[in-house]
Amino acid sequence: MELEYVWTEENLEKWMEVTSRWVSYQATESNPEGLTLLYNDLHKWLTEMGFELETHTDSEAPYRPVIIASKPPKKSDGKWLGFFQHYDVEPIHDAWESDPWTLIKKDERVYGRGIADNIGPLAHRLIMLENIDVDIGLLLVIQGEEEIGSPTMALFIEQNREALEADVIIIADSGNVKIGV
Repeated sequence: MELEYVWTEENLEKWMEVTSRWVSYQATESNPEGLTLLYNDLHKWLTEMGFELETHTDSEAPYRPVIIASKPPKKSDGKWLGFFQHYDVEPIHDAWESDPWTLIKKDERVYGRGIADNIGPLAHRLIMLENIDVDIGLLLVIQGEEEIGSPTMALFIEQNREALEADVIIIADSGNVKIGV
């Protein structure tokens, strides 16, 4: 299978719109409403993309459910590619030159809380997956508690081991230190 993906101006515009909205949600553990808003956006978008969704909610923190989104491979014996990622962001620890909850573009960079870890890469990945057609199965596990140490993840993985099976799983938690890296 040969696959080529080209990032377009339209993709960039959508990325800016989505990440601007997500940054404004202030999706931190101390702001359950922001986590719920971001979860709702993800749930809607993934449904529109044709993923089958399972939501796993912790009774002590129902505002940050785990999403398991899957699209089966085109062939019954096809391979699966999984992504493990998160939608929560760190609270503000240090002084910012601008409002951290408002996405801004400055000197060919974009700034906003969580934009590098991890809502920017998450939005990019979803836009890419919207625009490619693959034969493999896709499994996305997206959690909302990574920034507080994933307190329920070990139990979640143990209880959902079968639903989380894939041939390859990428832990998609990234940052971007400088342009070109």
